[in-house]
Amino acid sequence: MQNSVAKSEVTYASRYLKLFNEHIDLLYGPAHVTFKNSTVNFAQPWTHSAFIYESFLGEIKASVKSGTGVAQHIKKYMQLRTALQKMRADLEFAMSDEEKEYLSSMMSSSKTLANPHLVIGPAALLEEPQRMTFSEEYRHALVRADVAFDQSNKYPSYDRCIVNNELFQSSKYKRVKRQVNCVVLLESNKVFRIKSFIVISNVCYAMGHF
Repeated sequence: MQNSVAKSEVTYASRYLKLFNEHIDLLYGPAHVTFKNSTVNFAQPWTHSAFIYESFLGEIKASVKSGTGVAQHIKKYMQLRTALQKMRADLEFAMSDEEKEYLSSMMSSSKTLANPHLVIGPAALLEEPQRMTFSEEYRHALVRADVAFDQSNKYPSYDRCIVNNELFQSSKYKRVKRQVNCVVLLESNKVFRIKSFIVISNVCYAMGHF
């Protein structure tokens, strides 16, 4: 897992990985004995990931609707998924935007999180907002961004927003403890921590810190 790996270190590691695999046979049986030269072929393990396959396994698991006929559930799901992919490839040129959107929704494995309270362009804001008078920090940020606002007004502030089917949460949102969706990487390659989503003149802004 280190930043650089010498050939001698790969040889050393390979020797002991093989020894480890020999003992796996005694512990778990021959079916679990495998060995791959992943470091030789692909470099250090942290440079490649199997998360995409884990995500697809979750999608397959979601297709199973009961404890009986599991293989049949998975087979029918894969058949339908393949048929929809072929349909989109063959007919996309002739479909309207509404038909494309419906087909995409049929193929999506993501669940609808909630009905949005307000939709502004690609941003779907969830739940009832709080109305806030901007702090000095917010006022300075909006002035630097040339955003016109009335300092005496109270503006709606949201803690959750869906953009391109991705859920983002403010750092103040505490109801979800197992994941942190308030830190994003911007197109400028800057890391940004979202503090809240505010709406001014029907435009949604993410407020926070670099």
